[in-house]
Amino acid sequence: ELAHDPDLALFSGPDGMDLVKKFTAEVQAYLNPGGLVAMEVGHDQGSQTASLLTQGGLSEAEVREDLAGIARFPFARKTGL
Repeated sequence: ELAHDPDLALFSGPDGMDLVKKFTAEVQAYLNPGGLVAMEVGHDQGSQTASLLTQGGLSEAEVREDLAGIARFPFARKTGL
C-alpha cells in the first residue's frame, strides 16, 4: 500500500482522521439533494466517520462491512429535493 497510495491517504494526523474530518465537514456542499456519499476508511474508523457525516448535515448514515466483516464502508445521503 505504501508504494501505491498517496501519503495524504495513509498519514492523516495523529489519529488518521484529519482528511476524513475535513471531507465530512465539506462534502454536503458538493452533493445534489438525494446525493450519496460512499467511503472506505480504516478498520477502526467506520462508526466515527458515519457520525462525522451526520454532524456535517447528511442523513441515513450507516456503515457496511467488508468481506472480512470489518465495518469500513460509511454511507450517507443528502436529504431534500
